[in-house]
Amino acid sequence: MATTHRKTTVRLGCLLLAGGSALSAQAQTQTTKIQPTLDLQVLATDNANIASNGPRQSDVITTATAGVNVKAKGANSNIEGQYRLSAVNYERNTQPDRILPSGALNLHTDIAQRGIGLDANVASEQVQANFNATTSSTTPSTANTYTNTRYGLSPYISRSLDGDTHIEARLGRNWLKSSQNSTALAARPNSYADDHRLLLTRKPTRIGYELDADYQTTHVSGQSDPSLTQRTGKASVLYALLPELEVGLIAGRESTQVLTRQLDDTVRGVRFQWQPSERTSLKTRLEDRFFGKAWQVDATHRSPWLALGFNSSRQPETYTSSLGTWQAGSSLQSLYDAMLTTRITNPIDRKNAVNDLIASRNLPTTVGATRDAYDLGAVLRETTTGRLAIMGRRDVLTLAAGLNRSHPLLVDSSVSLLPPPRTKEYFFDTQLNHRLTPLSTLSGGLRWSRALNTPDGQAPILSRDFSWRATLNTALTSDATASMGFKHQISHTPSTSTNDESSMFVGLGYRF
Repeated sequence: MATTHRKTTVRLGCLLLAGGSALSAQAQTQTTKIQPTLDLQVLATDNANIASNGPRQSDVITTATAGVNVKAKGANSNIEGQYRLSAVNYERNTQPDRILPSGALNLHTDIAQRGIGLDANVASEQVQANFNATTSSTTPSTANTYTNTRYGLSPYISRSLDGDTHIEARLGRNWLKSSQNSTALAARPNSYADDHRLLLTRKPTRIGYELDADYQTTHVSGQSDPSLTQRTGKASVLYALLPELEVGLIAGRESTQVLTRQLDDTVRGVRFQWQPSERTSLKTRLEDRFFGKAWQVDATHRSPWLALGFNSSRQPETYTSSLGTWQAGSSLQSLYDAMLTTRITNPIDRKNAVNDLIASRNLPTTVGATRDAYDLGAVLRETTTGRLAIMGRRDVLTLAAGLNRSHPLLVDSSVSLLPPPRTKEYFFDTQLNHRLTPLSTLSGGLRWSRALNTPDGQAPILSRDFSWRATLNTALTSDATASMGFKHQISHTPSTSTNDESSMFVGLGYRF
């Protein structure tokens, strides 16, 4: 595991050096901000093993985190993101001490502003070892977690041929490395996923079209056959009923391979896009494919004090191909950005204002499903999330609710691998932030989730979590903050029946 973390650091350094070299060539227009950060949290809990379903033991957990926030922009390239290394120490040795990486860095290049360039990224996070593990606790856990590190490269061409016609060609590959944070956990194989696409779109002044060719595949180390390979070719005829209303018909062919099984079928569908104003939009796509209905729905609305979003999709995927994409509809940062659009028209200034708002008011950045449905096979995943943010002069309220479920895409009896389990998770999450003074913020929140996991040939496994939290944040100086808080959660799992945890913490943070 230490070797894996060193490799992560080396690859991260290579990405930064590559991006820095691209930016240094445009020194005249370059703006660079690299901000080191240090955070220290001490948490006392009466049940340090609630996430790992181990015996109830109290502990004092110290987490020291060193990180860096990066914003570098040149004439043709930019790097943005944050990356952290957290040293987690358990005073009473209830779990193994570890150094855990987390965060994401993204590089975007556009050579001479001609629509030709490269996107690259690296991201790390900790995930639970099994779907039914307790998830709502923010108590650090290493006994029952893996560290996922994802690397991505995507060269592209994206150009306008004329005022209404656009072409985009993109080659994409994502590598996934998982390392267990406890020696008691089994190793997970490495994998990679390709996503190559060619898209030609003619915007309908009255009649338009879209031609789309897509190739996706996922390979797992140790498997001779890909987990999933999809080849699709589609053509859409678009018609603008009104300047703000567009409809279309979709027709095409698809070829899908799941391990050794091959399926070919016709794709038929419809699409609909409605944007009655710059503040409201609705985009839908419904297709009839070999597995049944596939869809993508995105709806947004904003005002200076309110923003809401709704996302729903149903599509085949694998664990590797879905990382970083299937929770895209769970971002709250886009809602904060939408509410500030009227007041701050410049996108860069608005993005900086959103980051400052999140930091100063201790606002949540993501919501959604938190259970990790790991499997080597191909699944049909359905994801639905609704989000709402209301911003007043001193209060910010966020609410989110949704459903995520999956089941095996196809069952291949000619291979020895068990098919993926059927999973389902409902969740509700809310948080209220109240500014007590210009320097202090009080926040409180509730979260509830209910999960059902049905392995092949076995009885369903039900899990439930409920938690509440309260945190007080105070700015000591312009660069330093102090925090303290309380958390309580109740969890029900088959192995432990009903379990609970109460904890309190204090923390200090410094931004250089």
